[in-house]
Amino acid sequence: MKNNSFRTVENRRTTSAASHSLYRLSLIGRLVLEIFLRRNFGKRYYSLRQALLMAFLMMGWFILAAIRSFPSLFMLEKYIKHPAPHFGLHYGSWLAFTMFFVICAFSRKLEARRNKVNTLSMGDLHPLFCKLKLFGRPATARFIETIAEPLFCLVVGFTLYLLAQPIGIVIMVCSALYSISYIYAYRFADEIMMDMQDAGANGEIYRNAPMAEKKPTQKTDAEDVL
Repeated sequence: MKNNSFRTVENRRTTSAASHSLYRLSLIGRLVLEIFLRRNFGKRYYSLRQALLMAFLMMGWFILAAIRSFPSLFMLEKYIKHPAPHFGLHYGSWLAFTMFFVICAFSRKLEARRNKVNTLSMGDLHPLFCKLKLFGRPATARFIETIAEPLFCLVVGFTLYLLAQPIGIVIMVCSALYSISYIYAYRFADEIMMDMQDAGANGEIYRNAPMAEKKPTQKTDAEDVL
């Protein structure tokens, strides 16, 4: 039986494996910043293990910088000929950031355990961001998460970078990853919503298909042939 009532269309906006891999990577950078920006995570969302892994990596980099600056303390002076000058001046903020990160990581874990309402909660937005307005209207969560929060961190990181603090580079990179992660998450949610709408529309087409077979060719059907 010939059918002119409905057609099969392939979705051209498919998500590539590369973009999904970038999203998974961006979640790591997002974790570094959202520990400071958010509170009351869900216990199934927040991972203390991943947070401590990031703290371990940051502390490892700090130790490597210390070895390069003070090779004699580690009995490596014959291997390192050009020690880095002003170690404390440049890496004091790195150590402070790492220590504060660990403190916040454990605090977020305690909050997650107490959060019995939503175990998948991505945390509460900071009240300062909730007060933002665009053209006289309150800023949406999408704007805050994809632009406002990462932009704030980018400014902080750039300021530290201008003050010759290497931790500023880390914050700037993480702010970019923070924005990418939420842009991808919102796009993925948009695709799900459109899939639900299309499923409903296609269901209506299928229900009306028998009646459409009895009708003469319509203008839209004729146009499709051209």
